[in-house]
Amino acid sequence: MFIFMGSYLTLFIVGYEIKWLLVILFVLALDSAILPSILMGAIPADCVEYGHYATGVRKEGITFALQTFTSKFCASMAIAIAGLLLILIKHDGEAAAMTLEQQRGLFIGMTWLPIIGQSLGLPFLFMYKLRDRDVQVMADANSGKISREEAEKLMSRHY
Repeated sequence: MFIFMGSYLTLFIVGYEIKWLLVILFVLALDSAILPSILMGAIPADCVEYGHYATGVRKEGITFALQTFTSKFCASMAIAIAGLLLILIKHDGEAAAMTLEQQRGLFIGMTWLPIIGQSLGLPFLFMYKLRDRDVQVMADANSGKISREEAEKLMSRHY
């Protein structure tokens, strides 16, 4: 996430006139965005195991339904924000080209909105306390492979 934000910040600082640098920064930003996306896909499965371990009730249906709803909601918000950005720069869809002022406004929005979005999500990743090894121990306890007492001894912390 830091590489992603750093790429967009560098892009904002250097501008969009140097095309080869623009391409490199976009590739770096988008490649670095893959890892958090993978994590976001793995976190709900961890939450299912934790919820089952903590309550004794397995609720994967509601967990994954919430994940897909959240993904769709975020995508719709991204579209709404893009539309708002076009309104703010006074984009005219009928015009043959954008004015220089509109291009600058679009560039500012295109670089700062991803930085702001990642900055808002970053604290949540630091608040996430489940560890892979502990989730595996929970899964083993949930499936009956080990007892709950054994699981408590094997985990790195108390949940």
